[in-house]
Amino acid sequence: MEPNKNKKGRPNRYTEAELKSILEKYVQDNPGKVTYLQLEKATKIKRHVWSRRMAHVINRLNQPIISQSLETTNHSLPLPNIDEYITRFENNKKGLRDALFHLNEVIQSLYEQNLKLNKKVKDKEDLEEIIKQKEKEIKEQQAIIKHYESLLIASSNPSVRREKGIRDNVISINEKNKQQSLSLDLKSSFATLFDD
Repeated sequence: MEPNKNKKGRPNRYTEAELKSILEKYVQDNPGKVTYLQLEKATKIKRHVWSRRMAHVINRLNQPIISQSLETTNHSLPLPNIDEYITRFENNKKGLRDALFHLNEVIQSLYEQNLKLNKKVKDKEDLEEIIKQKEKEIKEQQAIIKHYESLLIASSNPSVRREKGIRDNVISINEKNKQQSLSLDLKSSFATLFDD
């Protein structure tokens, strides 16, 4: 505690160096974001002392460590600055270990997200391929339907029937052959088709 005769008011209880030392010890013991309330509880030094005299240091400690950003589509991905980690935690091996552990967790989480996204992309591609195959099958079936529709329409036209030599309907249902038409015995109904 240095008395300062040039300043008015009550002298400071703690010097800048003492506050920095206490703050460094707090950061070593409590990694993560530094808040004034937590500092006051841990150090018994009032919040206003920390906010007035060490705000710039605390703000710097709370800033994310970013060196550059990687542009991916419309989003930028912040990349960690290893030099800043080393500088910030130069005398604090536990803090450096915790920061690198957190970085490792983030990388692991991103890797797992990437695996899930790759699986979703592959599933989407597989589904698109199935859709293409089904659309092709639908087109083929529609062509078959059109062919049979044209045959049906053509066979009902008397001139086309004469031209192709069609004398009777393929299946005619009337009172005489109603029982035979409703029967499921196809061999007797269409004996000419099942000649052995």
